[in-house]
Amino acid sequence: MKWLSTVILVISVSCAALFGQKKVLDHDAYDIWNQIKEKDISPNGKWVMYVTGPEDGDNVLHIRNVEDDTYYSALRASGAEFSYNSRFAIA
Repeated sequence: MKWLSTVILVISVSCAALFGQKKVLDHDAYDIWNQIKEKDISPNGKWVMYVTGPEDGDNVLHIRNVEDDTYYSALRASGAEFSYNSRFAIA
């Protein structure tokens, strides 16, 4: 009986090791990671904007006020700029 429990233990540990392996990272994995593509600071220094997105896919524009942490975002935006008086952001 002790022999049977040892065999069952060995089989269960080897199965767990076989199915518990993580996927190996290759170059295809980099295409789905989000990266910062564009960045800008408003002329008055109170707003920060940046665009994030995967290599192939939709971008997201992020606009954040550095003083009070107000946050805005827009899907599929690029080429964004602040107006000269920092009141508007155009994308």
